[in-house]
Amino acid sequence: MGSTLPCGEATPMEETVQALLDMLVSPLLPKFSSNRNPPAKSLEESIGKQ
Repeated sequence: MGSTLPCGEATPMEETVQALLDMLVSPLLPKFSSNRNPPAKSLEESIGKQ
């Protein structure tokens, strides 16, 4: 699969969406996931009510 398309050829939507995610979203995400414990259910509910 080439990186350039001939004029008039459409890119499949899945490839377009993945390219946008890679370019726009991925740079903003942390490089590693957090290992912190999730908050208590009561804390989640109180935050949700705000």
